[in-house]
Amino acid sequence: MRAVEGDRRLSDPYFYPLYREAARLDLPICIHASAGNFGMLDLFGQDSGFAQFKLPVVGAFHDLLMKGTPAKFPDLRWAFIEVSSQWIPYALNDMELRFRRGNKPWLGPDVLRDNRMYVACQTTDDIPYVRQYVGDDNIVTLIGSRALAAYGDADGSSAANNRLWSRKWTARLLRRSDASASVHGCAGTRSVRLGGAGSVG
Repeated sequence: MRAVEGDRRLSDPYFYPLYREAARLDLPICIHASAGNFGMLDLFGQDSGFAQFKLPVVGAFHDLLMKGTPAKFPDLRWAFIEVSSQWIPYALNDMELRFRRGNKPWLGPDVLRDNRMYVACQTTDDIPYVRQYVGDDNIVTLIGSRALAAYGDADGSSAANNRLWSRKWTARLLRRSDASASVHGCAGTRSVRLGGAGSVG
């Protein structure tokens, strides 16, 4: 899904039937770097794409948790992809401050796990830092043709190039000196946890 759909945030009850059906089918809701709002396109049309496509995903994560949407769908998984993972500590810190100012109990140290939320990392992320906030089981890698076109495949048209690129970037992640066993899992088994029956969804 896009982080904004028309004039609706993802916490809007308009989407509840979709979330119920996704949970029934054991499909995750994957929020992708994008926004389906013409006003945002007009406002940020000359931008690099950061404010128009990346920040709405951060806002969607924040809004979903602030409004308690994941708690309403206890069997539904959520993923935030193609926006890196290093924004998670910032968003959680901001949310905790807002919860406390509103005299609401904070969601606790395992916010992502407790809400079945996953965030996709990139090879340039400070993974040990992010893992302190995300945990080992809620950080994933998603390497596929769309990610390849967005993050470095020269032409995005060749399946062979995509497979080669995928192997190259997965190997790069695994060679990192800070890659622990959980990061190795992140590049392997944890990359398939989002979908039912061992598929990415």
